[in-house]
Amino acid sequence: MGSVINPSIFKAVYDKIVTEGQQSSSGFFLRGVYAAGQGKKHLELKDCFSRIRVVNGEVVATEFSNNTQRVRFLNKVRKLYCGEQISQ
Repeated sequence: MGSVINPSIFKAVYDKIVTEGQQSSSGFFLRGVYAAGQGKKHLELKDCFSRIRVVNGEVVATEFSNNTQRVRFLNKVRKLYCGEQISQ
């Protein structure tokens, strides 16, 4: 499976959401992106329409409702990584 995101960027965004975000019932939440995980091996970033799952540092599953939502979600992740403001 071709990776849609670099695992090191994924991990950096995951860590940022966990440290700066608000805790919710499904993990942590920051600027429209949820971060959930089981230990350090099974990590997940998601929003209402998209999900990326990483196991042991490799992207193992991606779910996007359509290409438009895929682009929007990956832009949210990119903006979190770069520290840019996300418009809703």
